[in-house]
Amino acid sequence: MTQLPNLLRPRVEVPMSTSTIHSRALYNPNTVRGTFPKPNRPAAQNPTAEYKTLTRGEHISAESRVDDILKGAPLTSIPLENVNQVIITLKERKRQATLAGNYHLSQQIVDLIQKINSIVIQRKHAQMKSQEIKALEIQLQQAENSLKKTIEQWNQKVTDFNRTQSSSARRLERTQLTRLQDNDSRPIDELPSSYLKPSPALLDLRERERHLVLTKRYDEATALHKEGNKMEKIEELEKKRIFLQTQKRQRQQLLAAQDRDVAGFKERWMRSADKLNQTMDAEVAQQQKIVDNIRKKLEDAKKEAL
Repeated sequence: MTQLPNLLRPRVEVPMSTSTIHSRALYNPNTVRGTFPKPNRPAAQNPTAEYKTLTRGEHISAESRVDDILKGAPLTSIPLENVNQVIITLKERKRQATLAGNYHLSQQIVDLIQKINSIVIQRKHAQMKSQEIKALEIQLQQAENSLKKTIEQWNQKVTDFNRTQSSSARRLERTQLTRLQDNDSRPIDELPSSYLKPSPALLDLRERERHLVLTKRYDEATALHKEGNKMEKIEELEKKRIFLQTQKRQRQQLLAAQDRDVAGFKERWMRSADKLNQTMDAEVAQQQKIVDNIRKKLEDAKKEAL
């Protein structure tokens, strides 16, 4: 046998019958070429570039899943991490079906791919919502903790404020009580020296009495002495009355001054308390607003995830 290239050898080595040789000898390309039936060629065996990138293990797994899907297995059974491999394999199956003329299967695969993509989008959306919900839950917990901490801090500030105010009030009360006691402790039976000075009339009478004694006019001096004693008692009573009135007026003035001090004390502390409450309310309201906003976002996210 003549030496031929390896690619041609299988055809040459096939034994031929006499009739076949005879037929070949009578072969006329213009009359005989169309009489031989064309072989049934299989679908092209050149898979897509994507399909070629799959490993052997990925091929086996994806082909098995595609077989199950084509038999009616639910599309939701495909793990998210294997979806891309399954779609690549389905596209390869569609290519083969189209080449083989099985357009019904091609359309079925196209519909399956669309459904899988839709499921993937839904899964990714659900996954994103799940992550969003988890993030919002963490934010809500942090915001609630911050709100709780803010309230606790302000409660402590209010407690300290009230304690300081009470201490200041007690100190003011003690000071005022001491001053009032000092005022009331002065004896009212003993007149101050400023009230002991006799009147000019009494001094004149005593001077006349002394002159009568010096002139030995004792009877007249005795009468003036009695009159002077009477006048002295009257003046003493009048001075005591004036002293008591002065004491009473001074006590009333002291009480009025203390009342003004108390009113001023209350006003100052009320202003401080109002300022403290306004600042506290603003900070707590701000923290509460943050909590409410996050809670609303979380509720909306959970509704969208349903």
